[in-house]
Amino acid sequence: MTEAKPNEKTAITIAGVSHDYSGVRALDGVDLVVEADQVVGIVGPSGCGKSTLLRMVCGLLEQSQGVVRVGDRDDAEGRLESCAFMPQRDLLLPWLSAIDNAGLAPRFAGLGKERSRQLASETFERFGLGGFEGSLPGELSGGMRQRVALLRTLIADRPVLCLDEPFSALDAISRADLQSWFGSILNEIPRTCLLVTHDVEESLYLCDRTLVLSARPGQVVCEIDSPAPRAVDRLAAICRPDFVQAKQRALEALGAERAVA
Repeated sequence: MTEAKPNEKTAITIAGVSHDYSGVRALDGVDLVVEADQVVGIVGPSGCGKSTLLRMVCGLLEQSQGVVRVGDRDDAEGRLESCAFMPQRDLLLPWLSAIDNAGLAPRFAGLGKERSRQLASETFERFGLGGFEGSLPGELSGGMRQRVALLRTLIADRPVLCLDEPFSALDAISRADLQSWFGSILNEIPRTCLLVTHDVEESLYLCDRTLVLSARPGQVVCEIDSPAPRAVDRLAAICRPDFVQAKQRALEALGAERAVA
């Protein structure tokens, strides 16, 4: 897997973005600027438009109003070419081995099966998957399936990663382990990344900053810089007083929105 080259320009620009579904406003006037190699988390109550915003950045959905730009492209095709999207479910193909699932992106891009396997195998050990290359998805734990799905997303070699609650299906212990592991991956292989999650602690740990959205229609009500993003010692990081204060601030913003709603 090649390392993504740093983008000297702003990686993502979202300006005055609103979106309606059949006359119901899901997002209203959202602004966000993400610099290259920044990791930004988006949290908010269910139905506030978090996934909608992610899909618009990826070019999978057109906004009703405003501008969404990735790099220097604001058209859907250009955004799609620049983004690698990981949905909530791992969506591994059950009849393919772990190595072939991980190598789907380069294979779809036109590389042969063996070359795609080679690209994936170069990073399998780093992703804690060594020895499981030939395993089918049904033979893997939930955490290992997520690692394969994340490797598949990274190996697409796009400058922007868009992750929609990638650890939501895991138990608390597996989720904490995956957060620590993925934090180390982001430190080793920097990427511009948008992470949608319901977990405030996850966002503050993995992301450089966190946006809190209001209840529908989603608006940015709070933006918080993370005190210790992707620290090697996750437990020590989340116990820091400034981390606890940041988490409290985000939870208070979410609680205020629920009270208003």
